[in-house]
Amino acid sequence: MLRALARFVPIPMVPAGALALALLGGVACCRSPALAVVAPDAGCPGVWCEGACVNTQFDSNNCGRCANVCPPGTACSAGICVPTCTGLGGLVCSGACIDPKTDDLNCGGCADNGGGVACSPGQKCQEGHCVETCAVDAGFTPCPPARSTYCADLAVDPHNCGACGAGCAAGQLCDGGQCGCPIAKPDLCAFDGGVSFCTDLQEDDQNCGACGNVCAPGGRCQKGVCLASCDADAGFSPCPPAAPTYCAQLSIDPHNCGVCGLTCPAGMDCVGGGCACPGPTPLSCTTPDGGAFCTNPSQDPGNCGGCATGTPSDGGAPGSVCQPGQSCQAGTCVETCDMDAGFIPCPPAAPTYCANLQTDSNNCGGCGLVCGSGTQCEDGGCAVGCPPPDLLCAGTCIDPFHDQRNCGACNHPCGPGQVCQNGSCTGACAPGQAVCGGGALSYCVTLGTLDDCGGCSDSCTGLDPGCCTGDARAQGGACRDLAFDVENCGACGNVCQGQAVPGCCGAQCKDLGSDLRNCGQCGNACGGRKPGCCNEHCVDLAAPNGDPNNCGACGNICRAAGVPGCCGGSCTDFATDVENCGACGQSCSGGRTWPACVGEHCVDLYADPNNCGTPGHVCGGARPACCNGVCRDLDNDVSNCGSCGNGCGGAGPACCNGLCKQLDDSDISNCGGCGNVCGGRSPGCCGGSCKDLYSDAYNCGSCGHVCCCGLWGCWWRSCGGGICCL
Repeated sequence: MLRALARFVPIPMVPAGALALALLGGVACCRSPALAVVAPDAGCPGVWCEGACVNTQFDSNNCGRCANVCPPGTACSAGICVPTCTGLGGLVCSGACIDPKTDDLNCGGCADNGGGVACSPGQKCQEGHCVETCAVDAGFTPCPPARSTYCADLAVDPHNCGACGAGCAAGQLCDGGQCGCPIAKPDLCAFDGGVSFCTDLQEDDQNCGACGNVCAPGGRCQKGVCLASCDADAGFSPCPPAAPTYCAQLSIDPHNCGVCGLTCPAGMDCVGGGCACPGPTPLSCTTPDGGAFCTNPSQDPGNCGGCATGTPSDGGAPGSVCQPGQSCQAGTCVETCDMDAGFIPCPPAAPTYCANLQTDSNNCGGCGLVCGSGTQCEDGGCAVGCPPPDLLCAGTCIDPFHDQRNCGACNHPCGPGQVCQNGSCTGACAPGQAVCGGGALSYCVTLGTLDDCGGCSDSCTGLDPGCCTGDARAQGGACRDLAFDVENCGACGNVCQGQAVPGCCGAQCKDLGSDLRNCGQCGNACGGRKPGCCNEHCVDLAAPNGDPNNCGACGNICRAAGVPGCCGGSCTDFATDVENCGACGQSCSGGRTWPACVGEHCVDLYADPNNCGTPGHVCGGARPACCNGVCRDLDNDVSNCGSCGNGCGGAGPACCNGLCKQLDDSDISNCGGCGNVCGGRSPGCCGGSCKDLYSDAYNCGSCGHVCCCGLWGCWWRSCGGGICCL
């Protein structure tokens, strides 16, 4: 009947039993073919949809029912369309698809329960890690470029000088993206191992005159020559006093000015044991951060008439910054130089100041032509002369304000009992003054001044000299360097207190225990990716291999359960961190399908039999292996026989001692089961059972060869020697 009916009615290609059931129900012809559902039968374990057997629990085109297609970005799971985040990293967090490599709220995974984190304000998620957002406008560059973990100023950072990771040698500074030694230690030497360092070949006992030239025990390096002791007659003193290693002229050495180790600011000279600005730039200006610089207020358009960008050390009036197009003339900003008064613009190509070439010793006869020491500019030429206010009398420079023989003018001597005071001969010194000098050079002074602080000619020197008359340690007055004296910092009697480690640096009270520019001692500036001063020691709080006791901030101690470490300013556990396994920057990702860090060693959970699927999960069996994160026995696993992924095929596959076998074929060594060996005169394996092909009438000579003996039919069956009917 079915065949006859098929000649007239189109019937879908479905099993006969299912078709009969549909016809008997009498409703199959009334349903839409797209929604046709036929109950499961022996030939379909799922549901029939449009003539195809489907599993509506997982089929995204028939999810839960026929023709229910899941929308893009979802897949069928347990008969329901759920998000799959295709193309977005494959992660669903709080019902939304996210990319854990770039999502700031779920960086590295779901922040609520997936091991990820929400990046802090000012950070961004990059490759699954929260990194700083670098202020490029301020000169900071993200480092390293491929996956930044910190920001660096490539112009000044000694650990990233000119490029990320380009570190300067020990002691070198980074200036303009170039490594170089500081002024105090201008020479670069290297240890035998190749590690470079900065030193001063003029003073270093271990590198005297040349790298590696070591002075004999007890010897001292003086101007690049090893001597048995410092030449005191030539003005050299042993430095440092407690354990001398070199000789220095404290009166003129800018790196040991007045005392061992005191370095004058850049641009200053050491004169008489005190830091002072040279003649061409006589004015010292102190900056707000404690630094200092020298300038010429008569010609500097940035400090015209006085310090405009800093505080004048002489207490004078502040200067001005000239506007574009203006020049500085005699300490005043002018539009054009007063040529009628003898001033011309200097330098000619791009004028910034006005100079009188007839009288200016810094521009004598031409812009920038400086007269040498002991000379001055007269009529456009350098001639022997005395600096003001001294006078040249009989070929000798004298002080007309105090010289008894030339008081006020040459050849104007004072009479007996008189002294020269302020260029006038007087009978006696005023009350509160003292007579200094003697004989023809007697003069009156007021003690307590910088020139005569505690007595006649007791001149105060230093970076910021001061005479503190209230100092109980000296009678009348005591010279103090207000730039460094913690009890007279910036002014007499100003005691630095309230700091953990008080110090006076550049006339300002500083905490040497935490100040980044004065860490442990004045002028010791801390560098690094994130510099910090922790208990008088410079620490790079964001170093690639940082201090676990000061990680990211002073005193922040890393306390991981395994092996604590500090990488780039963040605490980690070297025993479990996949990106910092055993050491900072040692990533387990390369070459591993499912990387993990176990006990400071990188493993692949995808293939490691000692850490299969999860850390510490050890695979067992005769021949254990980890295949795709699941433990397998390669000796008997038919899907992983001998090696992962080696599946055995055929009608009756089996894995025997790591080799694929067919248990229902002619393998007499593994017949029906691994190791089942067939016996007999002529053993054979037929359909997974051992047979004796010598005498078995149903498998005579070969499997399936049935003997049928007799003239008209099978009267009997017999097999002998593998031959029927013998």
